[in-house]
Amino acid sequence: MVEQEPDVFNSKLRGVMVSEAVSKYQVHKSTIYRYLRRYWQAGKVINALLPYYNNSGGAGTERKGGEAKRGRPKKFSEESKGVNITDDIKQSFRSGIRLFYNTKEEAPLRRAYQKTMEAFFYSGFQVDGDTRIPILLHKDQLPTFGQFRYWYQKEYDLEESSKKRQGKRNYELKHRPILGSSTIESFGPGSRFQIDATVADIYLVSQYNREWIIGRPIIYVVIDVFSRYICGLYVGLEGPSWLGAMMALANTASDKVSYCSDYGIEIEPDNWICSHLPQKLTADRI
Repeated sequence: MVEQEPDVFNSKLRGVMVSEAVSKYQVHKSTIYRYLRRYWQAGKVINALLPYYNNSGGAGTERKGGEAKRGRPKKFSEESKGVNITDDIKQSFRSGIRLFYNTKEEAPLRRAYQKTMEAFFYSGFQVDGDTRIPILLHKDQLPTFGQFRYWYQKEYDLEESSKKRQGKRNYELKHRPILGSSTIESFGPGSRFQIDATVADIYLVSQYNREWIIGRPIIYVVIDVFSRYICGLYVGLEGPSWLGAMMALANTASDKVSYCSDYGIEIEPDNWICSHLPQKLTADRI
């Protein structure tokens, strides 16, 4: 019917076609109209008639456990069938995650699963010298690693887990979410500057005696946030301090041609353009 274009787009002719399909396939005409509408709205592709599987399964709701094992059947007969997860088992999973996974040892999830089974799912102990080795239940009475991983991911808290495994300080330094950037707050060149200092990975020696180590230099850099242009710099031997920052700011406002010439480097004004204002203009404003 849908291939009979353009007759199928005529409401009168389409009604005749639908009536013929009703008598031929013994379906209600509303069903035919519903599938016809879905076919057209999806761009006239055959997959538009597939069931809406994304609406299946009761997303967001947990199935109540019964006698039958929930979940798909195992592919291989030697695999453990697992058990239906009850509230008590979920509580054991939470305790196992807290005791064996969310720790500074940073154990992998499978090791945390094994330790959880030994701590909460045993039938007795086997004594080997001074060591008590737990005897696990039969494999068909144990939750599988897949079930353990599923409930861990379902109740997973990335922030809490990262803080417990790597420490709060390391989390704040390397793993905390970055919700914004200073670039977004800059509306153009010269609207915002940033300064930073770092200790160079090199040791300097005295010009009088090369066997005397005088220290590692501290490099200050001032950049324009919007353009990432280097506007000033300073290299000194004193540790990161306000004094070094002031020297870097002074260099930011200085003439770069004369600054480079002090060190035997000849440049043109266009080679290093930044926020330096001509002396006459600065004097007039003062």
